[in-house]
Amino acid sequence: MVIGLIFLLALPLESKAIVIGFFFDSFGNGFSWACTALTIRALFAKDIGKHYNFMYVGAFIAVIALNRFGYGENYDRQAKLNRDADLAAGRTPIYPRCAGKKCVTNSMVILLCVNATAIVGSTWLHLRYRRFVLKRRVECTVELENCRLDVQQAENVQPGLNSVNMCSETH
Repeated sequence: MVIGLIFLLALPLESKAIVIGFFFDSFGNGFSWACTALTIRALFAKDIGKHYNFMYVGAFIAVIALNRFGYGENYDRQAKLNRDADLAAGRTPIYPRCAGKKCVTNSMVILLCVNATAIVGSTWLHLRYRRFVLKRRVECTVELENCRLDVQQAENVQPGLNSVNMCSETH
């Protein structure tokens, strides 16, 4: 999404290449929601419904807040400024529409900052979860080795013991 926002800010609006920015932004948005759906299940095995709904409700509220306050207010303010400038210059105003990068630049910068914050948060979550998984793998390996040693000792004491796959069933 960051790449898409950079393209939207850098490319001229009259250019047909602006579609590249929309493509990257849409692709990033879909990728983000797909990852959210898959990650929630992996992270929260217990109470998945509560966490899953919390993630989507948070995103829903964020979309409304960003569209209403981050985009809508800036767009309207710039459209009114353009209208006043057009009236002062004797041109016919196009209000309530707004033309030019000035109408969306502040909103795109806000979204760029939000996305940069999301990247930092996602990286932090990834590193923390990776550390947890690696620690858990070491614990499971130690438990499995202890189980195998216990099985070997039991076979030495009782040679006819059927201990095939005894440890793998518990782990």
